[in-house]
Amino acid sequence: MGKFRTALAVSFLFLLALPALVMGADFRNTKWGMSKREVKKAEKIPKEAKYSKNNISTPEKLGGLPAILAYDFNKKKLVRGRYSFAAKHLDAVEYIDDYKKLKKMLTIKYGKPNASLKNWTDRSMKSFPHQRGMAVRLGHLTLLSIWDRKRTKIMLALYGEKERVKMVLTYESMKLLQSREKLATKTGSPRKPNLKKYRKNKLEEDLKKL
Repeated sequence: MGKFRTALAVSFLFLLALPALVMGADFRNTKWGMSKREVKKAEKIPKEAKYSKNNISTPEKLGGLPAILAYDFNKKKLVRGRYSFAAKHLDAVEYIDDYKKLKKMLTIKYGKPNASLKNWTDRSMKSFPHQRGMAVRLGHLTLLSIWDRKRTKIMLALYGEKERVKMVLTYESMKLLQSREKLATKTGSPRKPNLKKYRKNKLEEDLKKL
């Protein structure tokens, strides 16, 4: 019973830590379109934070996992927030456990994902569940979950790059995405991807946003 209560308490605290789309906020305590000064005031950015022309980043923890929390700006306005996780595991399958943990909590908070994708570029390890962590590390398997909210697109991605596992949780302004879609339409590109036929090139395009 004690272990169950502890797990329940941890889950509750995790949900509280998740960026909440309540009281008008889009990402944590911020709204899309805010300036750096407004974000700094709303989030109480710590002194150790790093600043660049289009970014503010600072160490953070989410669900007990160490991460770099970043706020991205376009034309001096907040358009994206993201957590780049930095946990290190000897057993690569533990990265998949981390992904499943985050996905479960996000599902509790936001409901079932609009899309939950597994992209295999090399299927040689697909039949061996204990090797799927290594498949991610080698870039053979990518996991991606997407939630479409009214003002925000949420993406949780687990993938391998140069034999290193990366996991990123991204919140992005729908307004920014819509402006990209309009530009794509003008240039003759497809307006929306068909998630049932989610191709590798589109998956890589989404990963570049993370």
